[in-house]
Amino acid sequence: MNVSFKIRCMKKREIEINADLVVAGGGLPGICTAIQSARMGLRTALINNRPYFGGNSSAELMINIMGASGMQEFNYNARETGIIEELFLENMYYNPQHNRYIWDGILLDKLQAEENLLLFPNTCVDAVHMKEDGDIYALSGLQTTTEKRYVFRAPLFVDDTGDGVVGFLAGAEYRYGREAKSEFGEKFAPEEADDGVLPSTMVFLAHDTGHPVSYKPPRFAKDYTKTDVLEHRIIPPDNFWHFQWYYELDGRMNQMDEYEEILH
Repeated sequence: MNVSFKIRCMKKREIEINADLVVAGGGLPGICTAIQSARMGLRTALINNRPYFGGNSSAELMINIMGASGMQEFNYNARETGIIEELFLENMYYNPQHNRYIWDGILLDKLQAEENLLLFPNTCVDAVHMKEDGDIYALSGLQTTTEKRYVFRAPLFVDDTGDGVVGFLAGAEYRYGREAKSEFGEKFAPEEADDGVLPSTMVFLAHDTGHPVSYKPPRFAKDYTKTDVLEHRIIPPDNFWHFQWYYELDGRMNQMDEYEEILH
């Protein structure tokens, strides 16, 4: 019996964006780059693959910004300057309670205040368009919330993505893992190069209720006492709910190709 199948899919609306500079990555480096570019009069497009701008400092990951001002054991008077300083001061004024979601609002407000800056959240760059001489002339990607496909054309591009997505897609050279001790004479490096990297941090939130609370774990939960985490970390019995890098795994798996396996 012959059976015919008809496949239906959403037709992506392709929209072309022309700019003077395209910045891929909406973390703090990308934010500073885009704001400075816009202030210099360049029509700038800032692409971010997340709904929140701010990268690791956003409400999604909640990692504090410190930089020079957090290095008080070396220089008590050290502080950041430039656009980061602007963001610090705005946060001190509008957000003295250090609420992460207010911080996200401050970042968005600063970005939207720039007339020359176009924002594209929830947009994943998945293609780099190159000329025969190897120069990039466009990036493209899907905005997941609107199902629009954008093509960003510009003479200049900045890769501020956390994983170097644009450089990777453009065929740039890169390395992953640890180099051998012999390469740069680092005494703490391994004897042979390997794929080891910093482990992935498991973020958790907890609250001291003042009394025991029962917990019924889901079937996929793992008992950390039966893993090797305690060989490398001491989890304090008190004040453990203060976010720290207590539980990290697995620096031996590829954090790009095997991310879902690490997560689950």
